[in-house]
Amino acid sequence: MQQRVSILRCFASEAEIILLDEPFVSVDYVQRYQLTTFLQDLWTKKNKTIIFITHDIDESLNVAER
Repeated sequence: MQQRVSILRCFASEAEIILLDEPFVSVDYVQRYQLTTFLQDLWTKKNKTIIFITHDIDESLNVAER
């Protein structure tokens, strides 16, 4: 829940670019999938630029637009 609140805080700000440095590293696989879906839904609604840093290749392929 704290991760969702942190992500919502980022999207509520007036910043045009959001930097997420391994935001899902502390959660298990199921929650990571839910948070990724949540993040993608917010991104499509708000249309902000997100720089997403991760060391997990599967996660990067799942989240990346390009």
